[in-house]
Amino acid sequence: MKKHILFFALLLYAQHHYGQNLYFSQSSFIRFFSEAPLENISATNIAGNVVIDFDKREIAVKIPMNKFIFRNKLMQSHFNENYIESAVYPYTIFRGTIDKNIDLNASATIPLTANGMMNLHGVNKNVAIIGQIVVDAVNKVVILDTTFKLKLEDFNIKVPTVVMYKIAESVEINAQFTMTPAKRTSGDITSKK
Repeated sequence: MKKHILFFALLLYAQHHYGQNLYFSQSSFIRFFSEAPLENISATNIAGNVVIDFDKREIAVKIPMNKFIFRNKLMQSHFNENYIESAVYPYTIFRGTIDKNIDLNASATIPLTANGMMNLHGVNKNVAIIGQIVVDAVNKVVILDTTFKLKLEDFNIKVPTVVMYKIAESVEINAQFTMTPAKRTSGDITSKK
């Protein structure tokens, strides 16, 4: 866990200029779904991490690709070896900014858009991700929730002709992250865990 936190701290904040409202994910749930004529494909992943500096409106997300779990183990093997090539491209990373200032002292549900760079399968692409933030000001918990689509060809993910009717050209991503404030100890920043 500490390695992930260090990664995000370094990724977002060169020269250690941290905002007061830095939140780290404590839990995550990511699901992708591909609807195709012959077979629907879905997988889930609970190993993703997110950090948001609400003062600077910066966000970073890191998803380990080999942690997606499929009901069909053969699909999981093909996903990692043939499509995502997770041994070569182990993570999907998104780094960007959110379009609104969020008041963490008032419980609310706020729609937002995060604009930034996604690196998936070794390809960088500017994307806009629409979602919402749910603020529970009493318990100091923030939930980030989003649903969006990605085109496989945008990230150079090739689908062999022999299986093209089994896999859609785009996949739907649902993601939910539950976040709590970072805790500062001895000048270092860690998650609350």
